[in-house]
Amino acid sequence: MSARVLVVDGVDAHREIIGSWLRRAGYQVVEAATGEEALAKVDPDLDVIVLDVDLPDMTGFDVCASVKADPATAGISVMHVSATAIDPHSRAQGLDMGADAYLTEPLDPEELVATVRALARGRAERRAGERLVQQLSRLAAATLPLNAADSLSRLLEAVVTGAAEIFEEPTLAAAELGDGRAIRTICPAPGSRAITEPPGAPLVTAWGHGVTILAEEDQPESWRALLDRADVHPRRWCVVPISDAQHSVRGGICIGLPETVDQPSETQTGLMLQFGEAMRIALENLRAYTEEHRIALTLQRALLPPELPIVAGLTFEARYSAAGERVSVGGDFYDAYELTSGQVVATVGDVQGRSLYAATVMAELRFSLRAYLGELHRPHEALDLLDTLMVRNHPDQTATVALLVFDEDRTALELANAGHLPPLLVTTTGATFLTDSGSLLGLGMVPAHSTRVELPEPCALVLVTDGLIERRGTSIDDSLAAMRDAVLATRSLDPATLADALLDHGGSSHADDDIAVLVVGVEPIGPSGAPG
Repeated sequence: MSARVLVVDGVDAHREIIGSWLRRAGYQVVEAATGEEALAKVDPDLDVIVLDVDLPDMTGFDVCASVKADPATAGISVMHVSATAIDPHSRAQGLDMGADAYLTEPLDPEELVATVRALARGRAERRAGERLVQQLSRLAAATLPLNAADSLSRLLEAVVTGAAEIFEEPTLAAAELGDGRAIRTICPAPGSRAITEPPGAPLVTAWGHGVTILAEEDQPESWRALLDRADVHPRRWCVVPISDAQHSVRGGICIGLPETVDQPSETQTGLMLQFGEAMRIALENLRAYTEEHRIALTLQRALLPPELPIVAGLTFEARYSAAGERVSVGGDFYDAYELTSGQVVATVGDVQGRSLYAATVMAELRFSLRAYLGELHRPHEALDLLDTLMVRNHPDQTATVALLVFDEDRTALELANAGHLPPLLVTTTGATFLTDSGSLLGLGMVPAHSTRVELPEPCALVLVTDGLIERRGTSIDDSLAAMRDAVLATRSLDPATLADALLDHGGSSHADDDIAVLVVGVEPIGPSGAPG
C-alpha cells in the first residue's frame, strides 16, 4: 500500500501543485488549507506531512509541535516548506521544534518527492521496528500459556490466541492424537475466543520445512468446516509444520496473510518459526506428561479394588472419575472388605498431590490399612499406625482418610476420620454429616478417638473425595450443603442411584480433580443372619 501524505498549505494553487507531484509519484494525498483543518485530519496512519510554515490561522511550527506532542502521531514525519521563512534561523527553529526536513521555495519537484520518499521510508522503518518490539513482547507473553497448558485442546487454544495477538491475523493450529485423528482450533482475530472442533480427519502432513505459503484454493478439505464456522477466509496462509524427533509432522500453525501481502518478511518468518519452536517444545512436554498420566491412571485403577464385597446387610457402589484431560493423577482411593471378626470396613482417602508418586503412596496406604485392620486394631489405632508410616516413609507427604467399620449386625459403626470430608448419613427422613474428625496423616498427630454411631433402619453412608465438591471461590460448607441437596433430591437410599447422582453433581461443577465415591447401603441383620 502506498504511503499517505497530508499536504497543508493556505494557498490553493500551491497545495494543488504539491499534491499533483505526489500523486504522480504514487502517494495517497490528503489536503488541508489551515492548521486547524490539518490537526483534524491528522491520524496515526499518516506517513508524512508536508507543512507550510505560513498558515492563515497558526504557524506550521505550532501544528508540528502539536503533532509531535501526541504519542499516537509523534512518529509521523513532518517536512516544512516555506517561501518566506527561508533564513537559517527559521530553518533551525523548525527542525528544533520537531520537523524532520525543511525545504524552501521555489520547490523542485524531484527534490520534494525524493525528500518525501526518504521520510516515508524512515516512517516505515520506525513502524516496523515498533511492531517488532511489540511482537517480541507478545511472543514472550504467549509462550507462557503454552508451557502451562495441561491438555492438548488447551495447548492449541493457547497457540492460536497467542499467534493471533502476535501477528494480528487469524490463526489455525492442529495436532495429532494418539489414535491417528487430529484436533483443530482456530482464533478468528486478536482478542477473539478460540473455536475447537472435535477430533476428526487425520493431520495433513505434506509440508516442507520452514514456512510454506498456501493459497486459499489449496487449503485442505479438513479445514473447511472450521473456517466456515469461524467465518475466516484469508487469501493466503503461512504454514509452520511441527515435527517430532523423527522428523514426522505432528502438528502445525497456520497464520493468515493480509490481503495486500503475498509473502511474509524475513523478520515475520523468523517470528513464526520461533513461535512454532515454542509449540513444538510445549507439545513434546505435554505428550511426556500425558504418558505419565496414562501410566499413573492405569496403575491407580489397577490398585483400586477390582470388586466390592458381597456381605449380608450391606450393599456397596463405587464410582471413580479421573480429572478429564489433565496430565497429572491424584492419590484418591476407596476400599471395602470383610474382617475375620465379621465386621466390614468401608474407607475413602486422598493422598496429597497429583503425580505418579501420589498414586504409589495411595497404594501403600490402602494395603497397609488393610493389614492393620486385619490385625483387629481399632479404627483410630489403625490411622495412628498409618500416620507413623507416613512420617517415617513419606515425610513431605500428607493424606486424609475416612474410615468406617460396621458391626457384625450392621446396627452401628465405628468412625475414625483423619482430616477427610465427613461421611454423610442418609435416612428416609434426611441426611446428616458425621463431623467428628482428627488431624491429617503425615503430621505425627494421633487421631483423638473412634466414634460409635448407631444406625437407623434402613440408611446409607456416603463417602467422597474432595474432587467432588471443592471449587475455587466456593466455601467448603456451601459445597457440602450442595452435595447433601443432590443426595436428598434423589429421594432414594439405593447406593447405585446415590453414586450416579453424586458423580453427575461433581461433573456438572467442572471438577478439575479426581473423584472417588463410595456409597454403602445398610440394612440390619436379623437373628437368622439375613437382613431383617
